[in-house]
Amino acid sequence: MPSVYIVGPMTGYPDFNKEGFDRGEAYLRSLNKYKFIINPWKLCPHEADLDTIIRLDLAAVMSVNELYVLSGHLNSVGAMAEIAVATWRKMEIRYEDIENPKHWSEKEVKDWLAGFRMMDE
Repeated sequence: MPSVYIVGPMTGYPDFNKEGFDRGEAYLRSLNKYKFIINPWKLCPHEADLDTIIRLDLAAVMSVNELYVLSGHLNSVGAMAEIAVATWRKMEIRYEDIENPKHWSEKEVKDWLAGFRMMDE
């Protein structure tokens, strides 16, 4: 039986997007398909430092065979990093709000990352 990790934005959302993660978890449970559903909202202590959060999240991504991606993921560096790891591992990735996801070219990924670096300046 497959296992799945929920990916989505947290920073900048009320209660770290608990509503979105709970909605995703409820949907995945309704499918009766998954042995394990990992909801990072419940996994990570919200007061933890960034390095701890990254380690916990990436370990969780490495422990499953599918991702379920919530809307808003394009505005989250963490969500995009988790998707990149899953893509590298050739995992199945399902999107909450996209029927036919677009697979980005290397140039599109570099352009997207450059946009985040410019926001920090």
